[in-house]
Amino acid sequence: MNGFWQDRSPRERGLIAVAAAILIVLAGQMLVYRPLMAARAEAAAAARAAAALLGAVEAGAAEARRLKAAGGGQAETGGDRPAAGQAPSVRQLANAAARRHGLRIARLRPDEAGGLTVWVDAVRAPTLHAWLVELFRDHGLVVRRATLTRADDGAMVAAQVQIARAGAVSDGTSGDRR
Repeated sequence: MNGFWQDRSPRERGLIAVAAAILIVLAGQMLVYRPLMAARAEAAAAARAAAALLGAVEAGAAEARRLKAAGGGQAETGGDRPAAGQAPSVRQLANAAARRHGLRIARLRPDEAGGLTVWVDAVRAPTLHAWLVELFRDHGLVVRRATLTRADDGAMVAAQVQIARAGAVSDGTSGDRR
């Protein structure tokens, strides 16, 4: 190697040294600097997403505290039984009727008007219908809005149903049930 270097003129040695320096800088940028900057950007994006999730969780916790405070006696009675002298809530009625029909509720979300949004992941359509009929016929609850989608095998449906007491339906649909 030393013979190769000695055989080069001073001008060629300078050009080779400059080319080697440029190659080292480019290799450093491509193999070290860029991956570090990409990892930094990913970490910043993950931090922003975590901060947004934290905000959503804190807002949900505040909403849960507000609903618990507004719910009064539900916490002391287990949530599914009304306190003495109180009429059952929409949530309690929906849960009790669902148990009677063997319907598994995936998620519940109360709304400000006293209604409830219910998610059911997979149920046979006649079972869902019987549950809704019982809520209407026996408890005076009405469906404000319902979204049904077929499950994978076609025999089952997934549902998102908004229910409320008959007098509490005031969502601007003028009784339009589609």
